[in-house]
Amino acid sequence: MAEAHQAVAFQFIVSPEGIDFHVDNHALEAVFMSGVRSWKNWLIWLKNRIMSGVYPATPASWLFVFFIIMAIQFTDMTYSAQIKHLVNTYFSETFAPPLDFYFGNLVFASVLWLSIVFVSRCILTLLLSYKGFLFEPVGRVSPFTKAWALCLQVWAGSNTTLYCIQYALPKLPLPPLKATLKRHLVSMKPLCPDQARYERWEKLSRDFEQGIGRKLQLYLYLKAWWASNWVTDWWEEYVYLASRSPIGCNSNYYGTDHLLLPMKATQAARAANMVHALFRYRRMIEHETMAPLFVRGVRPLCSAQYERSFNTTRIPQAGKDRLRHIHNAKHIVVNCRGKWYKVYCYYMGEHLKPCDFEKIFQSIIDDESEADETERRLPAVTNVNRDSWAWARTEFFKTGKNKESLKAIEDAAFTIVLTDWEFDIDIENKPGSADEYVRKALHGDGHTYWFDKSFSVAVHTNGRINTNMEHSWADAPICSQMFEFALYHELRTQGYTLDGHTNGRSTAKLPTPQRLQWEFAEPCVSYINECFAENQALVSDMDIRLLYFNHFGKGLMKKIRCSPDGFIQLALQLAYFRDVGSFHLTYEASMTRLYREGRTETVRSCTEDTCNFVKAFTASPQTASKAELQALVHKAMKTHQNLYRDAMTGNGVDRHLFCLYVLAKYMKEKSDFLEEVVKETWRLSTSQTPNQQMMDLSVDWRELHCGGGFNTVDKNGYGVSYNISGEDVIIFHVSSQLSSATTDSHRFRANISAALCDLRDLFS
Repeated sequence: MAEAHQAVAFQFIVSPEGIDFHVDNHALEAVFMSGVRSWKNWLIWLKNRIMSGVYPATPASWLFVFFIIMAIQFTDMTYSAQIKHLVNTYFSETFAPPLDFYFGNLVFASVLWLSIVFVSRCILTLLLSYKGFLFEPVGRVSPFTKAWALCLQVWAGSNTTLYCIQYALPKLPLPPLKATLKRHLVSMKPLCPDQARYERWEKLSRDFEQGIGRKLQLYLYLKAWWASNWVTDWWEEYVYLASRSPIGCNSNYYGTDHLLLPMKATQAARAANMVHALFRYRRMIEHETMAPLFVRGVRPLCSAQYERSFNTTRIPQAGKDRLRHIHNAKHIVVNCRGKWYKVYCYYMGEHLKPCDFEKIFQSIIDDESEADETERRLPAVTNVNRDSWAWARTEFFKTGKNKESLKAIEDAAFTIVLTDWEFDIDIENKPGSADEYVRKALHGDGHTYWFDKSFSVAVHTNGRINTNMEHSWADAPICSQMFEFALYHELRTQGYTLDGHTNGRSTAKLPTPQRLQWEFAEPCVSYINECFAENQALVSDMDIRLLYFNHFGKGLMKKIRCSPDGFIQLALQLAYFRDVGSFHLTYEASMTRLYREGRTETVRSCTEDTCNFVKAFTASPQTASKAELQALVHKAMKTHQNLYRDAMTGNGVDRHLFCLYVLAKYMKEKSDFLEEVVKETWRLSTSQTPNQQMMDLSVDWRELHCGGGFNTVDKNGYGVSYNISGEDVIIFHVSSQLSSATTDSHRFRANISAALCDLRDLFS
């Protein structure tokens, strides 16, 4: 308990002889070093703000400009007389010589330097606006793109920090209304059961374009000009924070361990190494020593989402939640068998070592005290209707011990869950052995995770881990990168002893874990039990499966000149058609981080070309030749690639229509077209989890995670997340709801595997 330790740095005793002061030098040193660390972090933050503010210039370049101006003053150049005239005009009456001379030149050099910085940033933004490189085949780069890449590298420099490029990134372009409506019609054509339905869409689209759509688009142009991003704030606010559904089953997503490597670490040691690696990653974000990610090694991506990775909690409020982010949280919170502990992660201003953390976590595991049933069920309150949780938070957690304990959880850097589960996972030899593991990774047992935290790490008794992430603060690639870093350094940098413990020896006087205390009155107990019962119903309806597909991977796809993502999406369409016998609207997530504060856009992967191939391939009897089917495959993949590139470059459909719908609601305008768009159901929701974002490609992918997953968006649909691992493996996470009469994750998993093999055989 760091506060208690610091509080007794000064002690005094009142006696008949007077007041006797005692100073604990060790505790006083701890207080002093903590303050030094805070000041160092503030100075680093200030330096980074200055560096980012003047990028692509540097503060040193100001000195260069100042000395050039001073040198010109002592020459007979034409500019010298003009500068002297300006100095005499504005400063000679205010300052006495020679102060007027030096101060005037200082101001003139500063204005000139700021002008150069502004022009340099405009040129950099212009260079970053080029997107033609995305539409060129990998390995076949045009001379113009090569020249552009060279100019960008020279102008941006090589020492780019995490946020330095942010203000130079171009804004997300707003597509013309006509173009978006045309793309929407094209996406709906293969999904319309008859021509009459398609003609109705055409009429609704035409009426919208000629009517209220023009007015809404004008307001959206105004927002695109004024705001840094015309969609991100509304997307975060209305899609995530304004949603009233339980977030654990409808918004949060999970990540998995490196399941192909044996894990012999103890539970406490694994938790210790993960915590240490994650704090190391947090330090890189706070000090901005991590470089931004680059597309094709040249074009930097937006880094805005990293800022809220740690120290962030979603706070429930009536009507709409809010994200609360604090700076430099010094503790984490641990949930061990329903008991909550506050663990300080610094001592003497320095971060604890892995062996220190192991000792602390082992003491928590060894604590034989029991949590009462209400305390054990407490996390269930974070996975109910958000208005209900907001009311309960105000009603039961506004005073006393409950308020303090809740604040400890919400102010923590993140949470660790030490479970009593053990998973025997062998995905290579035992298909289905990871199903229970991924199911509990998403929802635990309904009262495991504090779903409001930005992320939680669950560590199981045999050393396996998984992660659970809240969605509103960032998208999956950000979390994937974070745990990719942690898993890699856990093995390569920190490591374990032969008996499964952390390396090193703990010598520090460690802070004692502080058990959080609660006071549950009868109404609070009843509410928590109701939440627990509701969670059990939600959890029991989930059907989540993992598919380890190792028959082939992206290596074969590249040999037959197919985009790996396009190949997998086509296989998913084939599998889905076989599963339900029809086509439905398909969601595939694409990133828009080429632009400032970009997040995601939707790729509507069920296209007319994919439907044509699936119909031809599944026709009985099959009339198309092998060559014709191959041609249909390549045509479908080319269409998919173009849609994906359009989405990445701001020419998608759904974010534009979403913002128009928000504006219509603000203006209280009714639009039949937008109402129909909102009613569209995504029966197949898909997403690719990227791998090796930070690590060199030579790193064995088995040392990284095996992707993650999410719950289905529609109750009668599927959720599919896939991870392209190495050259010969694809890992799928498939979800559905058991209450649906039309879906079955086990069946769909088999259909995906069969569809992939059928596509391979088509090109064999």
